[in-house]
Amino acid sequence: MKVPKRNLFIISILTGMLLSLESCVVATPEGSEKLTTRIEQRNNVVRKYVSADLKIGQQYIDFGFGKENLIKPLSFKKLDSLYTLYNLEEKKPVASRNVLLNLKSEIEIERQKVLQDTVHFLYEKPHFFGQSKLDSTTITFANFRLNAQNKVTKVTFNYYFITPSRSNQFYRCYLNKESFIEFGFDPSVEETTFYDYFDNMNNTLTDPELKGRFVEHTLQIMRAANQQGGLKTESLIKQHVINTITQNVKGYKSIKWSKVYTNLSATDDLLSYELDHEWTYTDLTGQSHSMRRLFVLNPYFEITEALETSTIRN
Repeated sequence: MKVPKRNLFIISILTGMLLSLESCVVATPEGSEKLTTRIEQRNNVVRKYVSADLKIGQQYIDFGFGKENLIKPLSFKKLDSLYTLYNLEEKKPVASRNVLLNLKSEIEIERQKVLQDTVHFLYEKPHFFGQSKLDSTTITFANFRLNAQNKVTKVTFNYYFITPSRSNQFYRCYLNKESFIEFGFDPSVEETTFYDYFDNMNNTLTDPELKGRFVEHTLQIMRAANQQGGLKTESLIKQHVINTITQNVKGYKSIKWSKVYTNLSATDDLLSYELDHEWTYTDLTGQSHSMRRLFVLNPYFEITEALETSTIRN
């Protein structure tokens, strides 16, 4: 039985810890609440910044934010070190009261010094958003850098791509690592394995354009799995091939499929998949045409070749 999804926004591709002045200086529930408010204020600044760049007819879609990162001045280095020493001493079975008092005194002195540097703070916010118009959406993942006055000073794009708007729901699943076969639930073991497999490949890519293409492809495979109701390799590959064909032709009708063949290396590593397919379609004049192709897909189900073939294997 599946368990309803957690009410958490998980961004697996982002790592790191938020270390903020507010959390160091104020360790009270009220301080945490103020910190949350400040983070949301900066989120709103980024939302307005993106919205101001919309073209006529475009709609802004907020897919979410990653964990905010505080970039601190060098003057914080000593303060951070003192806090670390204080925490280590405090956790000892028998903490020294004198050591703690001395460290506390030094922390207060350094804290007053670094407060003078708050104007130099920079906040980096990863944001996932879409700019939608008609049936397509431009999806972007970018890092926004804000200064202490909540002004955007720099934008770095990690990836971007244009995709049919039907992919928006799959992109939310992708970011939150939710089930894309049964919306509204946690992922199955197979879906979690799928996410890990595709994320590992995505993490090896550095070019924003290539990363964008691969994320878009990942969404296409997620859609095919949703249509098939599972991640069985043969059904998934066939559905992906059908979706690819029907992007460009009308009146598609399947005639015959071969089974899916695998090509392995000398060490039994998967190199590619192959299958043959025959189908018919109608052109703009209503005439019917027949096609036979041998499709070659890499281990991530990307179609690398579609070769003409005279026969369809079993």
